[in-house]
Amino acid sequence: MFPCYAIIVVNCICFGMIAMVVIRSSKSGSGQPNLERAAKAMVAVGAAVGGPWILAAFTIDPIAIPMQYLFIIVAGLQGPLLFLNLVVLQEDVKANSLGLIGIKLPPKKDTSKTERSTVVTNPATEGELKKISSEVEEEKAMDKSDPRVADERNV
Repeated sequence: MFPCYAIIVVNCICFGMIAMVVIRSSKSGSGQPNLERAAKAMVAVGAAVGGPWILAAFTIDPIAIPMQYLFIIVAGLQGPLLFLNLVVLQEDVKANSLGLIGIKLPPKKDTSKTERSTVVTNPATEGELKKISSEVEEEKAMDKSDPRVADERNV
């Protein structure tokens, strides 16, 4: 049983290291991590990779044979579970994959508070904007009243 427990300890250490990388990489442009997405990735990796070894720890005499069968079944499902979670359930990956074969998904309206769009703004104040817009309106009015400008436009 020692090898099984040693593998569980190594898996826990690796999971901790993966968790740190996932949290660091999930930081958005604002510097705040997207914890929901990071938690989803960590649960998927933890369940798919760690689940079989937790079952292997319970392969003791009275229930050894059923637990070995469960270990084999769950270990065999690692690939499909990771594919399901990391490809099928991810909207951006699914859209890109289907786009490669010519299928386009309709854009999904995202109302989540976690994603933020970047808006580029002019630092002008509202008063400055009103002043500029009134100057533009005055120029338009002057252009309409000036016959030379109207003649240049007709040419």
